[in-house]
Amino acid sequence: MKKFKNVWVVRVTFERMLGVSNDILSSEMHRASGYMAVSAETEWDVRTTLESELKDINLRLIETDNFCAVHSIDEVVGFDKHLAHNINKIEQWKKGNEAVWGMIHESYGIAC
Repeated sequence: MKKFKNVWVVRVTFERMLGVSNDILSSEMHRASGYMAVSAETEWDVRTTLESELKDINLRLIETDNFCAVHSIDEVVGFDKHLAHNINKIEQWKKGNEAVWGMIHESYGIAC
């Protein structure tokens, strides 16, 4: 079983920056949420990493909640099986430099 240290699972809500496209949200979708994982020392470091990673792909972090430090892949499965699968594919996790995506569970259309 894969074990790790300083890994956090967090529920995130994010939105597409207006007028900018990306591969995560379709053009008719504006906001979504789901679980992501980050290797970091503190909740603050997790949020900073998420903000940076999302900004790099033209998304803005709106909210983070349900911060949970996890120590094994079995703990991650309880949150999101897709996230656990993606974590299992990582050979060497670079602390503070890499967020791992889970399934996007909810999405919200653009208000007219």
